[in-house]
Amino acid sequence: TPTPTPAPTPTPTPTPVPPVAVATLTSCIGSTASFSSEGSANGTILWDFGDGDTSPDADPLHTFADGSWTVELKVTAANGDFVLDYVELSVPCPT
Repeated sequence: TPTPTPAPTPTPTPTPVPPVAVATLTSCIGSTASFSSEGSANGTILWDFGDGDTSPDADPLHTFADGSWTVELKVTAANGDFVLDYVELSVPCPT
């Protein structure tokens, strides 16, 4: 009689690594602010400046109209999970 072939061992599905979002205001001169996503990981970056403009850059510059702004950093993992972090600023920036 033939020897039965054992069933293959299933390959475990790797646990997804969660995304990390760290938004930092690095400088603000007049109405132009620079931001950093250093410390963010495990996903794609999208900044939302709260005025209709966005940027996929890791460390963008943005010019704002006068007022108070909440800037959002969204980091999205390959599986669709995402996390948010925020930076608040007032323009014109203090000198």
